[in-house]
Amino acid sequence: RLLNALKTGRLTDQEAEGFAVHAAAVNQSLAVMSRAGASPAQLLAIVDVTVDALSRALRA
Repeated sequence: RLLNALKTGRLTDQEAEGFAVHAAAVNQSLAVMSRAGASPAQLLAIVDVTVDALSRALRA
């Protein structure tokens, strides 16, 4: 679903696939880090980096 959503934006298919894989990896990592005791602030910082990168790519 994420890949299809990203393809509707201004990303190339290759960029959309890269971001979809990255987002899936970040999502999995957040789950592991949360169970390992990472703070909400740490988890949010990780999400912020991913969202910022995607936002910049969509504006380009």
